Amino acid sequence: MLAIDTCGPFCAAAVFSGEPLPGNALSQRTEPMARGHAERIVPMIGQCLDEAKLKITDLDLIAVTVGPGSFTGVRIGVATARGLALTGKVQAIGVITLEARAHAIANLGSTATGFALTQDARRGQVYHQAFDIGGCPISAPEILDETDPRVSAATDVTGEPLDLWALASVAVSKRGSVTEAPKPLYLRPPDAKPQVGKALQRQ
Repeated sequence: MLAIDTCGPFCAAAVFSGEPLPGNALSQRTEPMARGHAERIVPMIGQCLDEAKLKITDLDLIAVTVGPGSFTGVRIGVATARGLALTGKVQAIGVITLEARAHAIANLGSTATGFALTQDARRGQVYHQAFDIGGCPISAPEILDETDPRVSAATDVTGEPLDLWALASVAVSKRGSVTEAPKPLYLRPPDAKPQVGKALQRQ
C-alpha cells in the first residue's frame, strides 16, 4: 500500500507490505516543505515505488491525509491519490490528519487515558479533536480559538512529521466501510479571495 501526506509543512510518501507498523516501510521519503508539494509528491512516490520494486498497478490501497491542514496541500494530496487510484484501479481512502496522529500515539503506548490533539490553524486558532485511549475519535475535528479551555488540555502536534505507518494503518481499518473517493476536509473557508471579487471591490 501507498501512504501520502501533503497537509502540513512536510511532503511525505511511503510504501508498505503487509500490516503497517513503525519502521516496516519498504521505502519512505519525508521532506520539510512549506511550499512546492505539487512538484515533489509525484517524483517522491515514484522513488518509493522504484525502491520497493513495485508499480502503481501492484498496489492494493492508497492512503492519503484529507486535512485539516494547508488548503493547497490538502488539495494536492487528495488529487494525487485520486489520480493514482484511477490509473492503478486501486481504492484510495482518506484519513483525517489528527486521527492518524492519534493512532500512532495510542499504539505506541504513549497514553493511559483518553486525550485530545491540536494543530496550528493560524489566525489565533487551532484544529482540535478528542480521542479515547485506543486513539478512536470521540469528537469530530473542529476549529477553536487558542483561548478555548479545551486547547490548554490538549497535546499540540504542530510541526511534527506524520507517522505514515499510522496513516496506512487507519486506512486499512476503514477499508470495509469506506466506498467513496477521498475528499478534502476544510473546517473554514480558504484565506484567498476570488479574483472576480477583488476586481469588483476595485470598481
